[in-house]
Amino acid sequence: MRITATLFATAFWLMATTPTLAAECEAPCLSFSFTSKLKSDWVFSANPSSKTGIDTGPSAELELRYAPTDQLSFVGVITGESVNDRRPGENRTFKDLGLYAGALYAEYAAEPVTFRLGKFDPDFSLGSATLDGQYAAGLSDTYDTEERWGVQAVYAFPGEALSQSLTASLFTTDRSVLSQSLGTDRGRLSLDDGGAGNVKGIGSAAAFYDICSGAETGSCFADGDFGARIGLRYQKAGQPTQEQIDEEIVPQAELGYLGAVTRRVAISEDTDLRLLGELAYFRNFEGGEDNALIATASAALNMGPVTYSATYSQQRNHSGGNPATTDQLLSIGARYELGSSALLPGQSWTIDAGYSYLKRGDGTDDHRIGFSLAVALDRNLK
Repeated sequence: MRITATLFATAFWLMATTPTLAAECEAPCLSFSFTSKLKSDWVFSANPSSKTGIDTGPSAELELRYAPTDQLSFVGVITGESVNDRRPGENRTFKDLGLYAGALYAEYAAEPVTFRLGKFDPDFSLGSATLDGQYAAGLSDTYDTEERWGVQAVYAFPGEALSQSLTASLFTTDRSVLSQSLGTDRGRLSLDDGGAGNVKGIGSAAAFYDICSGAETGSCFADGDFGARIGLRYQKAGQPTQEQIDEEIVPQAELGYLGAVTRRVAISEDTDLRLLGELAYFRNFEGGEDNALIATASAALNMGPVTYSATYSQQRNHSGGNPATTDQLLSIGARYELGSSALLPGQSWTIDAGYSYLKRGDGTDDHRIGFSLAVALDRNLK
């Protein structure tokens, strides 16, 4: 907790002493992006009832970017948050706080290709990174990949009418000292922990193709009129986890397919409706014996500073020898953007509230409500 408090203090000192707001700057350039959130999550009804409880605490992310030239950048991301899951039945307040390096990579832009090398998040799902609502990505998050060492190339196809890009990545899990955390130690990942892609050398490969009308592919859900993504991912089988050993399951290589579409409908000058649909299918999901089909449908109504959202996701797990099981998640949310503060210009304040109902295939379920207050700030230090 002391380390996380130091991070907050350092970041706010930077905000108070650096007057230049983030903008396009000529190299050499040093900039940072800071986001902080105070969130409370209340599981108020659950089966079994022992899973209820309240989890309140902060999180913060500080991204530092140094660009010695217009083409080359070095990026580091420091994250502070509760690094352990809340124990069922526990009311947790500002506990289990740890600090870790979420990313550390070099990026080189040689138009039309951008290369990335180091530790980063080679995201696969379109919905997990774009959906509105605190709990909207509860199922799509399960098939995204985070904190991997590898290389990534993004090729942006030339064109004016339609933005297109192809992203390809080769990566493996982070088993270095950076997989640990200061403060509360989340533990260092090892090969013995198992999991898809957790192998010596390159353990995973992924590629996806994006198109967008009305915006760049990277901001299509927020600003574009129509967008789509198709993707493919392969992950080698790792060593068996303790659960797989107990159930006599032999790990298998995972193969995943993804398709997603987005659409923005203008209702009035200040109101638009953003729609997203995503379908993902995995053979030997997470290296296990089950195949998984995960479908997500979401709608977000943006009315100026207020956004209302609703998302439904379903994950159907099936294998040759066991009955199929289905997890279902319904979430709704509301977000209000307060705008900048007169005290520290350039900030962006947001209030968020959400509700979710998760029904699992094993017969358990839970209801939860969450509230959060967040601030974001970008600055150039030059």
